[in-house]
Formats: sequence, structure tokens, C-alpha cells
Amino acid sequence: MTTLPSHAQNSPKDYVDGHNTARSEVGVGPIEWNSTLESYAVNYANQRAGDCQLIHSQGTYGENIYTGYGQGYSDGVDAVRYWYNEKPFYNYVWNQCSGGVDCLHYTQMVWRNSARIGCARVECSGFGGRYFVTCNYDPPGNILGERPY
Repeated sequence: MTTLPSHAQNSPKDYVDGHNTARSEVGVGPIEWNSTLESYAVNYANQRAGDCQLIHSQGTYGENIYTGYGQGYSDGVDAVRYWYNEKPFYNYVWNQCSGGVDCLHYTQMVWRNSARIGCARVECSGFGGRYFVTCNYDPPGNILGERPY
């Protein structure tokens, strides 16, 4: 298993590198940072800053969301690692998650047609250092009946 990047700042490179590590493992081309998706993610993260709830934006893009706090659970690298760690629960043969564990964050990360990404992270007010992270994907993945790669 390839190791994803470790703790770092929350730069576009951190998000892109983590995604592209996962994508290369399954033979999917790289994903690129997109400023339009970044703006969308920033706008939505700011909306969640007051409650830090794991609620999807219901927009037209694919989306992964995450919340965490403390060392090892509070930044974009942690979010990407969390989504990546769903990999063992994706059964390619059956094209579904196994063991009763969600793996749709992972499949969105490696979705073959998703070519662009934009992410954002915001500290939630009144939650003692809890952060909300969102990444948006274009085109979106997790199309019913299709395999991610």
C-alpha cells in the first residue's frame, strides 16, 4: 500500500497529491486543482462553519465532506487519508462497499472521469477546534451501476 502525504499545510497540493496517490494505485489518471471548484468549496465550508454538521451541499458537483479536531484529525490531509482508508471496504468484483462500511468517499476520490477538484477547510465556531473539510469533484463520480475505475 502506498503511503499518503503526512501532516502538512492545507495547500491545493496537499489535497491533489493525496488524491493522485490513490488514483495512481488503481491506474486512474491524475486530478487537477480547479479554482471554480475551490470557490464553491470555500463558500460551502463557510456555510458549515457555524454548525460543523456533515451535511452535503446538494450541488451539481461530486462531494466528500469530513469533520475532525485535534492533531491527526483536523486538516485536509487528514480528511483525504480518512476517505482513502475506506479502500479495503470497496469490492471491485461486486462494485459495492462490503462489511457494512461506507466506501463512497474512496470511490469518489478514484472516479476515473473526475478530472478537477477544489477543496476548503474551515474552523467551526464554538466547537473547540473542530474543522469542516469539503472537496468537490467535476465531473461527479459515484454514478449508480458504474465502476469507479
